[in-house]
Amino acid sequence: MRKMKVRYLCKRKYKTIGIIVAIAVIFFLLQFFSLNRLNVWSRQIPEYTLEDIGNIDDGETFAKELAIAEAKIEKDDRESKSLLTGVHLKDLNVYKPDKQGLFTCLITKVKIEYSKLNDDYCDCADSSDEPGTNACPHSKFYCKYQMPGEEPLFITGSKVNDGICDCCDGSDEWANHKVPDNIRIVDDSKKYSVSHTPCVNICQNDVRNKAQEQRVLRMGLKLRQNYLSAAKHLSTDTKYGPENVFFLLSEKCYDLKVYQYEYKICPFKSITQDEFPHSSFNLGRNPVWKSLERRNYVLLMKDGDIRLCPGGKARITKIRFFCGLQDLPLTIKEEETCIYVLKFTTPAAC
Repeated sequence: MRKMKVRYLCKRKYKTIGIIVAIAVIFFLLQFFSLNRLNVWSRQIPEYTLEDIGNIDDGETFAKELAIAEAKIEKDDRESKSLLTGVHLKDLNVYKPDKQGLFTCLITKVKIEYSKLNDDYCDCADSSDEPGTNACPHSKFYCKYQMPGEEPLFITGSKVNDGICDCCDGSDEWANHKVPDNIRIVDDSKKYSVSHTPCVNICQNDVRNKAQEQRVLRMGLKLRQNYLSAAKHLSTDTKYGPENVFFLLSEKCYDLKVYQYEYKICPFKSITQDEFPHSSFNLGRNPVWKSLERRNYVLLMKDGDIRLCPGGKARITKIRFFCGLQDLPLTIKEEETCIYVLKFTTPAAC
């Protein structure tokens, strides 16, 4: 009898130990999977600034791209010396005299003496004989410098020789006319960049900025993979953009202060504006995509508060997503009454 009792107690003891071990294993597995799931939801994307790019990307690649761009500018500059002022290289052939030494107006096809081009008098009804002056009402002046790989840059003929530098190389002010002091544009706040003659060539800044943009784009495309990976568990629905690439932004709120206003921006959820001690406004709470074109992502946050809005219309905010190396709201402004525009950088938009 005693042996049976001991055997029973041992059997019960081992059963109890087995249950405890099983509970411990189950608890460990639950913790393991919960932690992994939590890591998916709370994944932090590395934040980079422009100063960090040199440590991440290949500086030699940037230098080569810059050298190629500068060489292209020098080549175009040499070729443009044989052109009429204000003519783009793409129009080189149409602005050459024919065998009779005449020029054919581009649209009306009327023939005039070649010497009448850029003589400060409009001979062609289509304004094509004065590409380098302001004599014709509808002429186009193509800046001497053109950004490699970009759409041709031109200004209206009325801006030629008006004393204000519109082309980055100053080629539109070849006559070096001065703007009278009583009508000079002065902006003490430095909000707008306005330059008067004599112009300073700042095109190299544009070249460097363009090369830097390409460099940010390359890095942004690498970081974008993290955003795609974090959204793999979602359905094929595109509530958060193509392949739900903007999903991670919906998991976080961002603060932005502009003058006396403080904004809390929660993409896909709500945007609020606070101004102490006044009551806050909701600037949008229902997300609807306006544009899903690559490099042109625009999300509308609709159905905000209607207080103080004309006609009782609800506030709405347009979030324009730009390619950047971190999730960062840049600026927000009121485009028109109760309609706001927010600029937001993120690798998801690259």
